[in-house]
Amino acid sequence: MLHRIQVALSGLWAKHPIQGRRVLNMWERVLDFAKARGAREGDNPAAWRGCMEYRFPRQPNVDRNHYTAMDYLDLPGFMSELRARQVRSSAARALEFLILTTARTGEVLGL
Repeated sequence: MLHRIQVALSGLWAKHPIQGRRVLNMWERVLDFAKARGAREGDNPAAWRGCMEYRFPRQPNVDRNHYTAMDYLDLPGFMSELRARQVRSSAARALEFLILTTARTGEVLGL
């Protein structure tokens, strides 16, 4: 079974390693559940630690490029331009709400 998992994941891992890791985690959970229910015995062949970590390369820690913050002196001009766009853009309203309330982006998008 270990070889089958490795063969099934190798193509996905090469092209989309993040998705491959998600699939492996899902298989690991399913096989752990089956073991807990008595449907299988032995070690989990999809376990990352001690098994798959040696078969697939780890994801490098990618330093995400963060945007630089806007200078606070530029904010009044930006807000007036943003309010001028609110007539035709709900995104401009959402952005102003986000700035004024310091809400999280996901919360604002969910409104």
